[in-house]
Amino acid sequence: MERLGKGEVRGVITIFFTLLSVFFMSLLFMLMESSRYYGVRAQAAAMTDSANFSVFAEYEKELLTRYNLFALDGSRGTGRFSSDRVRDLLKQYLELNANPREESLEVLCFDPWQMQLKDASLTGYALLTDGNGESFYQQAVAFMHDTPLSSTVSEIHEHYAEAAQTAQSYRENYENAKGGDPITDAANQEEAAEEEALEQGEITPEEIRERRAKNPLPDLAGVILQDILTSVCHGLTISEGGISGRDLASVHITNKGTLSLPNIYGGAMDNMLFEEYLLQNFPNFRTNGEEEEGEGGSGGEGELSYQLEYILSGKRTDRANLKETALKLLAIREAFNYAASQTNPEMTAACGRLASVIIGWTGNVALVESLTQALLIGWCYGESILDVKNLMHGALVPVMKETGQWQLTLERLGHVREMLADDTPYGSEGLRYKEYLLILLNMTPLRLQKQRGLDMIEMCVRSAPGMSQFHVNNCIVAMKSGTEWTAKPLFARVPAAFLFIMPSDWSMTVKGGFSYTTVRKGA
Repeated sequence: MERLGKGEVRGVITIFFTLLSVFFMSLLFMLMESSRYYGVRAQAAAMTDSANFSVFAEYEKELLTRYNLFALDGSRGTGRFSSDRVRDLLKQYLELNANPREESLEVLCFDPWQMQLKDASLTGYALLTDGNGESFYQQAVAFMHDTPLSSTVSEIHEHYAEAAQTAQSYRENYENAKGGDPITDAANQEEAAEEEALEQGEITPEEIRERRAKNPLPDLAGVILQDILTSVCHGLTISEGGISGRDLASVHITNKGTLSLPNIYGGAMDNMLFEEYLLQNFPNFRTNGEEEEGEGGSGGEGELSYQLEYILSGKRTDRANLKETALKLLAIREAFNYAASQTNPEMTAACGRLASVIIGWTGNVALVESLTQALLIGWCYGESILDVKNLMHGALVPVMKETGQWQLTLERLGHVREMLADDTPYGSEGLRYKEYLLILLNMTPLRLQKQRGLDMIEMCVRSAPGMSQFHVNNCIVAMKSGTEWTAKPLFARVPAAFLFIMPSDWSMTVKGGFSYTTVRKGA
């Protein structure tokens, strides 16, 4: 066997270390490529999150400025919702993040990721109007929780909630006591008794006229039949603003989101904060006159000035909303005043004495009692309509009145019409008109509060310059997205070259999303 020369023996060591170096270099490059792989995944996730955030950074500024609500217009200003438009915007930001280099600097930059966006899609979204405006409610309550006086507001609103429950209970008692129309019934019974006595010669026509002159109920009946706004808004200008039914957001809501968001808020205290939010953000009849005597707004064609009254009543015109609100105020004032009269035996006794003067000659005890009750109810009604008039003119009215706080006396019950014509506000103790509206809000279903609040938001935002195509049911508040990426191997090419293997491109999918409403209670 032929022996190797000295030079050939020395070359073996060189070859050995060369091969060993190739092995270690391949191992090193594979470790670097493995690290790069996870870096590419992290980079893809970061770029997806950044793109989602960038998309939602294009929120509607008018909506935020006016109502402290975040939402993205899913129609991109066209008025027609399209998830494809939002997806295209997402892809635009993704491509910008994936290729940040300018062409002039490309040679000077080294991109270790070398990623390419393959596709992007929207896998789900939630709208401001979903769940009958639940996202609107969640954002509004979250904003109110961030206000410095949120705890104080909750404590104050508890009293209004209790007042609303008491009013509901008193109203039921009052309706049961009232029965039907006691004033008309008493008048009919009195007239029947007079006709019978007249036929039998027990009374003369002059005596009938004299006794009728002492009865204040016929004059009060004329006030009852009069339009309530004519009675309580004497001397005040009422807005003639109105809105078409087809312009209401609640009428044309057709888009529905595909995501279900968790409801963070929803307790009794949160409902109170939502009512305070409505009170702060939507004007009412007295908004222009809280600081000085105003004229209650001046809505024009296509808009409503009395927006809080719309939330309470849901009518298409300011006048109709104000009328409905005045009737609701009258109802709760009647209930509270009747409850107060039941604790005051002097009022019942005074009505009994007057009833005896008017109809006691018949000797019919049931008729006297019926007229006594009618006089008491009429007295409560007269005081209540004066209360509503005072509220409309900016005065204060106590919830539960004491004896000395009644404006109307039994002797003046037949002069309510003249008292309503006096525009001077009466009352310096109690609650204002706005605070009574808060009691009415507590008696309004939350579903209607959210729905009608969105109606007013859309109406007001659309009146801003350049916002005529705005619709609340196009507003996206949360979104889930999916992105697909490809990346070419970089460091793996070195060991692949030794092994004569062509490495394949990587492909990965990243899920992302963003939500304006993902806040933690108490955060």
